[in-house]
Amino acid sequence: MRIEEHPVVCRMPQPTRGPTTQPISHNDFRSFAASPYHPVTLEEMIHQNAPPIFLHVTSFNDATLVAISWPQVLMDEIGHKELLQAWSSILAGREEDVSDVLGTQKDILDGIGFSDDAGPGLDQKRLKGMAKTKFISRNLWDRMFNPSWELRAIFLPKEAFARLRTRVQGEVAHSYLGGDAKPNVSDGDILTAWITRAMASSMPKPRPITILTFSNARF
Repeated sequence: MRIEEHPVVCRMPQPTRGPTTQPISHNDFRSFAASPYHPVTLEEMIHQNAPPIFLHVTSFNDATLVAISWPQVLMDEIGHKELLQAWSSILAGREEDVSDVLGTQKDILDGIGFSDDAGPGLDQKRLKGMAKTKFISRNLWDRMFNPSWELRAIFLPKEAFARLRTRVQGEVAHSYLGGDAKPNVSDGDILTAWITRAMASSMPKPRPITILTFSNARF
């Protein structure tokens, strides 16, 4: 059948002309992400002698869905990106562009985040003590007394993001007062600010908002 004729897949997020948020459900699309026999724990994977990477392909008359799943102990999203880039290079006949795979005998993150002679490390920034207790308590309060979480996909067209980047770069340049440290705004900074402002404007009254971001310790 055609993909839009399927009662479930037809509800997958679609490209739009402007920024949109679209509902998405793990339960609805799970059968297209993995087979019914897919292990859900590391223990099940070991018991089934299953491979560490699963490729699940669903073919329609006019579209193909490709899903990749793996345990978090194998790689993170940066590793996933490298895998897709290597796969694309192989398909394009550019094997020389495939990066070497690091060995398993050395932990490349060993020692990162600890204090040394160069100054305080990331360990100084760890959330602990009363600050950690307050954070966990507020999180539990939100889960108990606020509406249940709703999973949505955010679609931001390339043209809309380009306009957003131009606006932000203009604001940064206008506020720059000179000096050695010229401010640098990444795409991640722009997206975080845009999403935060959208969330804050949807609140009926001012309230604290916690934004969690991930940092790549490799660099």
